[in-house]
Amino acid sequence: MLAAHKSTINIALANANLRIAAIPPEVLDSYKDMIADTTNDLNTHLQDMQEKIDRLKAGDVTAVDEVALEWHAMAEEKESTKQGLDMCARLSAQINQFEAASAESAQYAGRPSAHKHIKTGLSQAGQSIKSLVGRLQSHEALVSSQLEAMSLQGVLSEPVASQLERLQQTKESLSQCIRIVSEAGKLAEERSNVFEDLTLADNSYAFSVSTVNDLVTARRLNLSGRSRHFGGQVTNETVQKSMEALTQLDAEHLRCSAGMDGSRKVTAFSTKTNDSPNSKNFRDRFGPGVTLVAKNE
Repeated sequence: MLAAHKSTINIALANANLRIAAIPPEVLDSYKDMIADTTNDLNTHLQDMQEKIDRLKAGDVTAVDEVALEWHAMAEEKESTKQGLDMCARLSAQINQFEAASAESAQYAGRPSAHKHIKTGLSQAGQSIKSLVGRLQSHEALVSSQLEAMSLQGVLSEPVASQLERLQQTKESLSQCIRIVSEAGKLAEERSNVFEDLTLADNSYAFSVSTVNDLVTARRLNLSGRSRHFGGQVTNETVQKSMEALTQLDAEHLRCSAGMDGSRKVTAFSTKTNDSPNSKNFRDRFGPGVTLVAKNE
């Protein structure tokens, strides 16, 4: 239970960073694995809680003894929740520091800039952290109240109805953790874009890009001739400039090709002798020569 809650906190914090950071494929894959493992752990524990609830409702007295073992886990869970709140506080402080340090040039006031992207992303991350802090504080208060109501000596005498209520609260806490992890998993999938088996004809180009810092992966590209593929995390301005540059390159290539075709045309010539005075001087000085005259086509 404690490990699952710690993983939930780590996933929630990573989810906040994921909204503002560009990440490599290896990190995203590791993040997805952690989400899958945590989801399995939470679902398993949720099932255990439901089984205990069902046994208590059915009058199984052995379930009461098992409830006593959770007292230690709740104490550790409270400490884990405090650590999560401390991490949220540090992350919030870093966000405030980033926002204060980010500055924008006056020339970028009316167009996209790093400052605007950072401000928007950090604002979203801040709201996510505030929401997480609220959930952690509520959970901490719940665990504290449960610890106050329990003790190792008096847990066996605790009314079954109270134990049922506490287990139901723990079950709801697990459900909240599962929702947090599920939301993070959906965002991780949304941030991942994979393009496979791309085939481009000659003199063509394709774009596989993200302008919102999403991960873009292209696999098994089949390019031929002068085909080109452009991919990665870029801005809208970069995409537009790249398209203009590629269009200019294609136009220049067409002009060069047309010029080369014209230069390959061979002009036929005929020869004739010339007896003009200039020609005589030429022969006296350089020897006999031949005057080239283009034939009429």
